[in-house]
Amino acid sequence: MSDLEQYDSIDIKELPKNTYFHYTNINNLESIFQDGLVPAIGENAMGIEKSEKIFFTVGITNSLILMESWIRWLIAKSAADMPGKKLDKPIYKFATWLLKIKIFQPIMTFVVKCELKSKRIRIKQYKNLKEILDNSVYLALDLEYYSDYSLNDIDEVKNANFDRKLLKLMYKVGNVEDDYMEYWNMHTYSGKTIEPEKIHLLKIEESYKASDILEYMRKNTEIKIKRDLPFLYGYFKWLKKIDEK
Repeated sequence: MSDLEQYDSIDIKELPKNTYFHYTNINNLESIFQDGLVPAIGENAMGIEKSEKIFFTVGITNSLILMESWIRWLIAKSAADMPGKKLDKPIYKFATWLLKIKIFQPIMTFVVKCELKSKRIRIKQYKNLKEILDNSVYLALDLEYYSDYSLNDIDEVKNANFDRKLLKLMYKVGNVEDDYMEYWNMHTYSGKTIEPEKIHLLKIEESYKASDILEYMRKNTEIKIKRDLPFLYGYFKWLKKIDEK
């Protein structure tokens, strides 16, 4: 990753506690530092998000909370994984449609519960997450309240007609009883581009890898990971095992 030195970077140790974080695939960096972060509905948000926006978290602890939810979502959507593919789009889109139909919601929630309990699926998605993080980087964003985002904006997932029991499975740390976004799952205004001059590539000493940044976050958070973020704890435990082999 030596070629990453061309980008405006900053060491995570130098940042304040309320820094805005965003992570992305390393291959997106050239366009990001040329055109900015351009809002879009990602592959994993098909049929879920309604409008295009940029997601971010506030501070280290909230970034870890997001990762807990992200692992849960990777596991939950594993039913749409097909042999030789990581995501079958038609099946995934159909599944997200079913999630909004009241008569099917108890069944879908039961299926997700079973997937979350499956050790085989957990390990599979831990491997998937490691691959994602090894090929991703974190960005620090210079955002301005009111100009770039508002705390009064809604979380479109919580606002959708999903089963609240399912949302509680996905949002382990969060309030699913109101529709407002939370510090671990923030977003800009719909259609809002974050300009290149507001973006800094994050590093920890000489490493730019998102996996190394996440490890630093693990060691520098107030939250009890084992107690409050069990799937993320499981991921770190799994990482330790494969490192010891």
